Amino acid sequence: MEKILILSDIHRSTRTAAKIIDEHRDADAIIFLGDGEDAFENAMAECGIDIYGKRPAVYQVAGNCDWDSMLPMTIIPEFENVRVCATHGHGYSVKAKQGRVRLAEEASARGCGCAIFGHTHSKTIEEINGVTMFNPGAVQNGEYGLAFAENGTIRFEHRSV
Repeated sequence: MEKILILSDIHRSTRTAAKIIDEHRDADAIIFLGDGEDAFENAMAECGIDIYGKRPAVYQVAGNCDWDSMLPMTIIPEFENVRVCATHGHGYSVKAKQGRVRLAEEASARGCGCAIFGHTHSKTIEEINGVTMFNPGAVQNGEYGLAFAENGTIRFEHRSV
């Protein structure tokens, strides 16, 4: 089983992010869904974790507030034979239901049974057209997510500090 820590919308909440990361040092992977790229990197450094190291594996996408970012908008990491469509969400207008439908369609087209996104600052878990949609909430509000992948399945949990 792989444990995946999911963070989004850190903005300037470096200390909160570092507390969450430190609490989940046993994670096999960390996915940062954008908005606060510098704060994420600072929190990782504060915890002594090399974002370019092998463990945990670190995945990042750019958010709408990461103005000069060179990060991709969407990535498709795979865990235990589960493909995950990961994006900040602003490019899909995920604040609206139709935007989440578009993201679900994109995830499905890319062979993903789930999509994870941020941007809304609202914890969400819903199914759209057979695709599980998960938003961990905003780290700046003390919210984050965990995922557990095993043998082709994945389950998501919301957590708070």
